[in-house]
Amino acid sequence: MKGFFTALDLALPWEVEGIEDAMPVEIDSLQEWTVGQRLLTDMLAGMDPDRAGQAEWRRGTLPPGRLGWRKANEIRDQATQLARAAAAHRVGAPRAHDLDVDLGVAVG
Repeated sequence: MKGFFTALDLALPWEVEGIEDAMPVEIDSLQEWTVGQRLLTDMLAGMDPDRAGQAEWRRGTLPPGRLGWRKANEIRDQATQLARAAAAHRVGAPRAHDLDVDLGVAVG
């Protein structure tokens, strides 16, 4: 019987792992960084911080309800500070600079 279902490429009910119905109420550090990076990128492209936060909320990457909004606001505020600090250095045409840094390591 099992071979018949395998040949049909069907899974038997006892072979399927249970579906998790719990929603996460927190995001880990990597997810938080990813959300912050997207917010910062949006803000550096000229998007209003509140609008960027709402866009991130709609992506569904944050916990539900007030927990998600609280975390979104925290990350948005951090990204806003970074965007404002970066704005002072984002003037004029971009240009490259060569750097020579002595790391104190002997080669060879």
